[in-house]
Amino acid sequence: MHRLCSIDVGTSGARLSVYREDLVLESRLESRLGLRQYGGRVEQDPLELLRVFRELVGKASRLRCKVLGVSLYRGSVLAWRHGEPLSGVVTWMDSRGVEEYYRLPPHARLASVLPGVGKALKPGSPALAMRSLARSHPGARVWSLDAFLAEVLTGEFISDPGQATLTGLYNPYTLKPLTIVQRLLGLRLEIPKLAFHDEPLTSIEGVQIGPLAPDQQAASIGLGCLRPGCIRATLGTGMFISTALEGRPPLATGSLVPLVNLATREERMYGVEGFAAGVGMVYDAFAKVLGGFRELEEKARKAREASPVVPVLAGLRTPYMPLLRGAVLGVAPGFTGESLARGLIAGTILTFLAIYREVEKLAGPGEIRVGGGLSRLGILVSGIAGSLGTRVYRSVDYNDSARGAALLAGYASGLLSRRELLNPSVALEEVEPAEGWPAGEDVGDWLRLIGALSSRSFSESLERIRRSRS
Repeated sequence: MHRLCSIDVGTSGARLSVYREDLVLESRLESRLGLRQYGGRVEQDPLELLRVFRELVGKASRLRCKVLGVSLYRGSVLAWRHGEPLSGVVTWMDSRGVEEYYRLPPHARLASVLPGVGKALKPGSPALAMRSLARSHPGARVWSLDAFLAEVLTGEFISDPGQATLTGLYNPYTLKPLTIVQRLLGLRLEIPKLAFHDEPLTSIEGVQIGPLAPDQQAASIGLGCLRPGCIRATLGTGMFISTALEGRPPLATGSLVPLVNLATREERMYGVEGFAAGVGMVYDAFAKVLGGFRELEEKARKAREASPVVPVLAGLRTPYMPLLRGAVLGVAPGFTGESLARGLIAGTILTFLAIYREVEKLAGPGEIRVGGGLSRLGILVSGIAGSLGTRVYRSVDYNDSARGAALLAGYASGLLSRRELLNPSVALEEVEPAEGWPAGEDVGDWLRLIGALSSRSFSESLERIRRSRS
């Protein structure tokens, strides 16, 4: 029996997962990765990432992995020359893309409302972070993290179709470069070729490496959600809710992002997604204050009232509020740690419902499958199930991106068939719904509340106060 392995690189760490061919997990090794956070900047050290990646490849070889898929966090870019990084990895939570939007000429800002190309010109777009790096490093290669890693491994300038289209510089419908976006942004970047998902990248130490895949698309594969009617929710560093579509996404997707879930030389599979940035980081911070995740959950269960918490550190993508930042609201006499814990769960559920509503509006209802590290927080997923009033299934092994990348590697190498890729054996458990949490009718009030917190004037005033105290 062959071993299917993967390396899943996230914002907080990288994991090597080893599976049997029947997808039973044999072992998992994890290495932490640090983040540099200062003044709205959230970067990762590309040299540290490369060191950790190479160490995990060596361990995969010693564990006799035959194939090794790779999933990478998305929307993050860097500059490099001849394989040597010139910048940190500007992560998807970094604010310079928002700042860059206000430096655009008026005609480019006006074009941000156009279907097809407009999303690449909106505040927070990876293309705007790329514009910032290109100005600081003229003549360098500037692209998403996958292309940098692929060049180091293979010597070729190539990119995964899912990552390339999310930059805004590749058309998700034709998989061809969008030269008009470069012109609007005043860019003259070299564009990588695409590396499709039925093609391994290279071989290292006897291990066949690749293909590369974005982590959220890999999670859809790992949860068996490449088919329409399956809604995939990943509760991790960010909160991501997506669904597969029959055929291509419409040109007008509102605040949802069109996704290329799978791209082979013969086939394309699409979806749409909404997300909120930095949710998991809020939980990490609050858990430290409250004594750990178990204590956080226990306090939330005991609470009689909640102080509403906006669990977003780096903007809400759906509905589109890029300037929104986390906040604790409604603090009054009698405020306790229990109030804070319950407010965090309630705020997360309301954020989930707001995104889910947009996904359902475009693609219709479906079976909901939940994974990611925060899905282990029982009170959160049971509250989501109760608020939706529909069946919710939780992934037993919440590392769905890792499983999806391993499946993709098995498919690209010929070990797995297309049917086995699209219909994997996934261990799921039905979530018992809990009552007493926000419901759909509360979303309107929630959106009006966070709308007041996401204006440019509020954001600028908040930033001035923050800087005066630092």
